[in-house]
Amino acid sequence: MLPLQPAKELLGAACRITGAFALYRLLLRRRVTILVYHNPSPTAFGRHLAFLSRHFAFITLDDLGEALSRRDFSGLPPFPLVITLDDGHAANYRLLDAFKTSGVTPVIYCCSGIVGTSRRFWWNSGIGDVEFLKTLPADKMQALLKKETGYEPEREYETRDALSAAELIEMLPYITVGSHTRFHPILPQCDDSRCKEELTGSRADLERLLGRPVRHLAWPNGDYGARELQIAAAAGYTTIRTIRHGWVTPDSDPLDLRAVEVQHDASLDVLRAEIIGINAFLKRFFGKLYKK
Repeated sequence: MLPLQPAKELLGAACRITGAFALYRLLLRRRVTILVYHNPSPTAFGRHLAFLSRHFAFITLDDLGEALSRRDFSGLPPFPLVITLDDGHAANYRLLDAFKTSGVTPVIYCCSGIVGTSRRFWWNSGIGDVEFLKTLPADKMQALLKKETGYEPEREYETRDALSAAELIEMLPYITVGSHTRFHPILPQCDDSRCKEELTGSRADLERLLGRPVRHLAWPNGDYGARELQIAAAAGYTTIRTIRHGWVTPDSDPLDLRAVEVQHDASLDVLRAEIIGINAFLKRFFGKLYKK
């Protein structure tokens, strides 16, 4: 694939020098920006938070959910922004100091079958072609992983991939916990029973672990259809975050929240470009040539 990082850097610098970022940011005054991270380093994440705090106002996903229920954003500050992190990676614990000092209350969408254990995320099994696996029915994917790497979802390893239960509980005053299913399958590749188990079971698991309601969901890999949406709504989630690029307005469907994916080690120029949609533009028009 053709690396486009230099192009992103140039476009990001242009956004800064020409004032395009500042101008576009004005359009976001009454829209909510949701940023999607996974496993950023404390250094890069702290640099991003310092920049974001100068240009946006951090709000919680609960704040957004309540505003959407009223279809009224007047109670939100100008330039509202929500930080989300997917999966519940063990290294997210290293971000706790940044949460405390920045005043941000991020959402960590946790895979309930992996947090609090020494299990691994399936893509860390050592398998080569992760993208190919995503195209397989869930049972065939699991069989191939076991054959090629010995991976099984409930196998305990010497080192863990996800946050421990103690870490998650320690972080609770500073984060919101959401569901990211139990084992992060590609939901449209699951049969009806597995799909329901992943969506409803994850919420029940996390509520049992934390002793508090879990209201928010993010789709694994961003993949879902009408069946998944119906099951999730019946399970009682009040918001669902997608990875479809865009921003949230008072008219947005709380079960279809658009967001902005962020490169974890992005320079501030690239972060500017991603926030105003350059990243999405490159994906759309360069397709398979695109390399994040």
